[in-house]
Amino acid sequence: MYNKEFKLIFDYAQNKVDDIEIYLSADTSFSVRIHEQNVEAFNYADSKGIGIRIIKNGKVGYSYTEEFDEKTFKMIVDEALENSKFIDSNKMISLEKYPDIKEKLDVYSEDLDKVTVDEKVQFAKDLERYAKDYDKRIVNVPYAVFGDGKAYNRIANSKGLDKEDVHNFAYAYTGILASEGNDKRMGMDFIISRDFKKFNAHELAAKSCKKGLDLLNGKAIKSGKYAVVFDNEMMPTLLSTFSSIFSAKSVQEGKSLLKGKLNKIIANEMVTVINFFFIFI
Repeated sequence: MYNKEFKLIFDYAQNKVDDIEIYLSADTSFSVRIHEQNVEAFNYADSKGIGIRIIKNGKVGYSYTEEFDEKTFKMIVDEALENSKFIDSNKMISLEKYPDIKEKLDVYSEDLDKVTVDEKVQFAKDLERYAKDYDKRIVNVPYAVFGDGKAYNRIANSKGLDKEDVHNFAYAYTGILASEGNDKRMGMDFIISRDFKKFNAHELAAKSCKKGLDLLNGKAIKSGKYAVVFDNEMMPTLLSTFSSIFSAKSVQEGKSLLKGKLNKIIANEMVTVINFFFIFI
């Protein structure tokens, strides 16, 4: 993808720079929220940009653009060259052609890209409808949401490196308000997958409703020592206290006890930690 854009930049920079590297990023995101079977929020966004890094006489220059036309591509090469003149550093910079990764990651689904907007909206409507019909104690469904996203990245340089990556994902969640007497409780459940066939609105709504209903009429117990069983959703809440140690930045800065533990078992073999970024709308 974007072969024409990369070729234009490489051709223009060929006799102007010693080396050049181009990085392109293109993203799309979609989400819909339903209330009373009407679309309450609808978001669609896409963005793309190209950044370049050039080396001239041992100095590095950078430039970036979100405009995709021949004139702008030439301009960012010239800007990067001009910026390199102001770099005051003796640090040697070199570009590389890194080897391929043998493992093929399963991070993209063509079928997910084929799901229509109408199907996504209908799924969110079904979420709300099934949740409302689940039990008379469900008095409100403030969240019935479906969303997805796709990201494409490509990097190439004058040393022969040319690699690209594309991944996508979809998510859905529903939040309900259950009420009995003076007691009101929220229940929420979600799914994240690249397989739209796994998105079952009836099942997801039922899980959210059950969580909220199970919390109704809870009672305080006397202080004491008790055997406690944590469900799998409570454990991430506890682990979040230590979430900063899982940051690669913290490891590189020497602020994490995980430094030097790459590819080593650091907990019980039954424990698996999966990190993801999720946004509620």
